Amino acid sequence: MARNEEKQQGRLNRLWLQKEREEGRLKDVQERRPKLCTLNSSSSVKKWIPSIKNEIEYYLQQSQLAHYPERKIAEFHQKLEALEREYKSFVTKLRVLDPTCKHKPWTPRAYCKRRAVAQESTSVGAARWTTCWSVCLTVLRTRVQSLAPPVWSLHVLPVPVWVFSGHSGFLPHPKIMHDGGQQQEQHHHLEQLPSWSQRGRRVGGSCAGVIPTLATVVLLLFLLVFAALGFGGYLMYNMQLELRDVRKMSRELKQAQELSRAEKQISLDEAGGSKEDKIEGEERAAAHVIGRIEKHVVHKTLRWEPRVGAAFTSDAVAYQVKDGALRVSQNGLYHIYSRVELIFKHCSPTSSFIHTVFVRSPSAPDTALMEAHRAGFCSQRNELKERHAWTADSYLGSALRLRRNDTVLVNVSHPQFLSHGNQGNFFGLFKI
Repeated sequence: MARNEEKQQGRLNRLWLQKEREEGRLKDVQERRPKLCTLNSSSSVKKWIPSIKNEIEYYLQQSQLAHYPERKIAEFHQKLEALEREYKSFVTKLRVLDPTCKHKPWTPRAYCKRRAVAQESTSVGAARWTTCWSVCLTVLRTRVQSLAPPVWSLHVLPVPVWVFSGHSGFLPHPKIMHDGGQQQEQHHHLEQLPSWSQRGRRVGGSCAGVIPTLATVVLLLFLLVFAALGFGGYLMYNMQLELRDVRKMSRELKQAQELSRAEKQISLDEAGGSKEDKIEGEERAAAHVIGRIEKHVVHKTLRWEPRVGAAFTSDAVAYQVKDGALRVSQNGLYHIYSRVELIFKHCSPTSSFIHTVFVRSPSAPDTALMEAHRAGFCSQRNELKERHAWTADSYLGSALRLRRNDTVLVNVSHPQFLSHGNQGNFFGLFKI
């Protein structure tokens, strides 16, 4: 309800203002400036020139404010340029319409403080009065010295301080007195009033003492500043040298750490030699054999190739061809590993196999070291669909302790499904 009432009051206000304008009792405060082409008299042109000046002054003030962004200030400058062109066109047309008009074009000028100008003029005036006074005294001194000393005496009046402070007033003038022949009065005046030469020597002597003192103080200040700068430069140079040494030491330490890390990786001691090389006659037991393809007879205990490709056996490990076992001749801790890969041509969800690694000892029965049972590696298929081939693998690896003459073997429950790739089936061990 309140919002509707505000709308009605606003509508009523607009109707009242329109009626007042039609009857001539109300005029617009801000009347828009007409175009220059519509003005045909000098009076009409003069009427609108002050409005252009006011707008220029307003935009000049707004462009000096610091809280406006650069975009707004650029807009102010564009408006100022447009108003300046409009002002020049108005003045040009005014001179065309009224050649006798002595209207001077308005030009924007910067603001200056009157107080500063007054102070400068006062100081300049005081300096001029001081110069005139010194010239006058010099001329009078020259004339007095050229005359006889017992006849002429110079009375010098002091210069008031307020003369040089900018106040209006008069300057005192020197007075020259002539004595008409009385020698006593002459000596009396000379004793009372000091001569011009004595006063000049006293003033000059005081200034001569002050100037060297000031020069000495200024020189000492300059020396102090230069000494501070030199000391600061010396400290900076020492800091740069120390920083260079620290960087060099850190670089050398980093290189030494990298070298020691590399030596540890290749098992080098501090003397630079391998620990294994120092143990004469000792060889690390190791063997690695790969799968062998059996075409006629298939054994659950797998047979291997000890000399094909990357396969090898050391002197401390022997490969037995009859049962495919690796026999060790040293006691110790061994890492044993084995991998088999099987391909089931007709794979089903019930397909599975067992992968076993066992050890055979002369004085003990066979012992399984590691065993893996793989099942469920075939995807679930509808029984009506044809069965498909599927590949499965198994890897076993562990660290186990073996005794001398122990043999390690590998068994697979379905050796007929072994893949024919030599790299897919391998078996090996090495002493830790």
